[in-house]
Amino acid sequence: IFAFFTAEEGFPEDITSFYWLVGSRHHINKHIDDILNNTILAINIDVIYKKPLTISTSNIVLRNIVNSHFSSSSLGYDNIVFDSFAFTLIGIPSITFNTFRKALEDSIYHSNKDMIDNIDVEVIIDTVNIMYDIINKYVSVDLSKYYNAYNIIEVTQNTTLNILPSEIVVGLYRLYKIFDKCRNRLERNRYMYFISLFNKVINTSYVNRDIGKRLGLRESTNFIMCNENTIPIPTGTEFKNIGECYRSIGFNLELLTYILFKHCY
Repeated sequence: IFAFFTAEEGFPEDITSFYWLVGSRHHINKHIDDILNNTILAINIDVIYKKPLTISTSNIVLRNIVNSHFSSSSLGYDNIVFDSFAFTLIGIPSITFNTFRKALEDSIYHSNKDMIDNIDVEVIIDTVNIMYDIINKYVSVDLSKYYNAYNIIEVTQNTTLNILPSEIVVGLYRLYKIFDKCRNRLERNRYMYFISLFNKVINTSYVNRDIGKRLGLRESTNFIMCNENTIPIPTGTEFKNIGECYRSIGFNLELLTYILFKHCY
């Protein structure tokens, strides 16, 4: 399915997650069951201008595919300015191909320089080729090999403090070991369903608490974000303190480990 989303900015009442991506979030809210049941992969193409090409995703498996096969491209995390972010929030494997940073650096974004003659055709060709290559790898190979110990290292190193409580690290490792044992015991769709649940547990969307005191309304996403200076998204999910936040994540990791274990043994 090819989709073009409009209404990037606005404040609709039925979307509580602030500001951006009104069109894609409305689409997901309206068709949530069909999307969760039938969407294998969401690919977004946004601001293709000039190299370097950035591949942005917060999905563990997709990040490993990119790291393993497309090292020449920059790897980033999904971001609120990309329509893939709306899919990431509900656990759908999502990825955005973009040259957003280069467009900002060259002051071409939303300016009278934004002309077709300034677009590098080579980066468009590279984007299409890499996109199809990733699709083929994602739908045709044994994806369990892209879930490995690298995930634990990346998750533990890509937090704001670069330090996680030992209970969380142990929980991540225990879950990884169960995933490793289940790779040959579960059918592919079931296995990837649990990978999606894992991504939903470890991905945190948030805004800084000083959001009303500075220009630039932006949500961010990162792995396991427990910080007193941030507000989780959607709103209404705040924790009393950092310890409560980590306990919630630890509980979800333990619960997912138990459910996965029961499906494998």
